[in-house]
Formats: sequence, structure tokens, C-alpha cells
Amino acid sequence: MRIDDRLLHAQVSLGWVGALSPDVIVVADDLVASTPGQAELLGMGLPENVELIVTKVDEVGDVLKKRGRDKRKYILLVRNPRGALQIVKDGLSPEMINVGGMHFGQGKTKLLPYLFIDECDCEIFEKMAAMNVKLVAQDVPGNPSYDVVRLLRKGKLEQN
Repeated sequence: MRIDDRLLHAQVSLGWVGALSPDVIVVADDLVASTPGQAELLGMGLPENVELIVTKVDEVGDVLKKRGRDKRKYILLVRNPRGALQIVKDGLSPEMINVGGMHFGQGKTKLLPYLFIDECDCEIFEKMAAMNVKLVAQDVPGNPSYDVVRLLRKGKLEQN
């Protein structure tokens, strides 16, 4: 699972798809799922052999559970920590959540060049950490990764 406010873009479709070789990309986002044509636009940069599924955040668990013991590799993309927390509360247990693109906004504080958070984001990350969800900040494969909880608690960067 990856949190990225841009969802599926070149960094994901080239960098992460190239590094992880997924069979399926799942975009869990209420706005995109309810906007005709958005899914088609998102999938334009994906290789032809990668399936794209777009669904609402509260439906992603059902979508993935219907696939049962599918042996294919998945990347799940959500726009923000709130969506990721809802998915975890709904019963999906990702091994790790990549926090990769939370960009500047009103009231946000910079932790990394690609990671800006506010108090609400911080609270959500703490809740997920309490649920034993590993949160790792990394913008692209090959760049350093950082433990998000350590960033929040210590206020400084500690490379994994």
C-alpha cells in the first residue's frame, strides 16, 4: 500500500511498477471512483500487462477479498492517511505502508521534501503504528527510506 496524494502518476507507474513488477494496481479513492473517465486517464501510463482497478475506499476490502487467494502481486494506492486508516480498520493488513507523496498544503509541516503533514495526519499515523502497521517514507525506489513514526517522535531523519 502506498499513500500518495497524486495517486497513480509517472513516479508510480515507472518507478514503483518497474521495481515491484505488480500484476494489479488498485486505486482506492472516492473521488476518482465516482468521476467518469478518471480511471481511464489514470491507467494511460501503465504497461499493458498491469491491470487497473479503481474503487471507493470503503469498497476496496470487498474487491480484494473477492479475489480470494489470488497469487498475483498488487499495489494499493490511496490519496491520504485517512483512507489508509479506514482500509486497515476494514480488515486489510498490509505488511507495510509506503508514505510516498504528501505534498505541501495549508497548515502542513515539512518532514521530508515529499512528506508534509498536519496534526490530523500525525494522529492517524500514530493510530496505525499502534495497530502494528509499519509506515515507511520513500519517494522512489533506490532512494533512502525512513521510519515515519521515528520521524514524528524524534523530529529528525533516521535512515532505515
